Amino acid sequence: MNLLKSGLWNHSRDRTFWGDKKPETPSLAPQQAQIIREQWDDYTTRFRPKEKELMGLAMGNADNQLSEQRAIGAANTGFGVAGGTLSRMRSRLGQTMTGDETTDENRQNSSLRQAAVVTAQNRARLQARDRDNAILTGANLGQGL
Repeated sequence: MNLLKSGLWNHSRDRTFWGDKKPETPSLAPQQAQIIREQWDDYTTRFRPKEKELMGLAMGNADNQLSEQRAIGAANTGFGVAGGTLSRMRSRLGQTMTGDETTDENRQNSSLRQAAVVTAQNRARLQARDRDNAILTGANLGQGL
């Protein structure tokens, strides 16, 4: 039996398979639109300000320069502490250094200190770049700042 010829099949959108009219259902589009508007308002009031703050942090250099300064300070402090410890050990042992020995030690410590400062500064730059990239890509979502 051919359903189209018998009239049992009606392919119009407002009818069911057997030809009865579909019951009228209220449209949910206004409610869905209202939900979307509320979600957008929530995003703009709660999340967008934080997003702008993070973007400014990632795109700015102030925090990166501060990180570099802290790394340089830490390297210099470490050498200062080590030099103080060395001179206290020498004085406890009753050792004194000649002028040439002091000059040679200062020259060697100066080059080592500069190498440590440059290394600390480079590591701080790399870490700042990685942090900025993580902020921009969202890789650190869910982690505290």
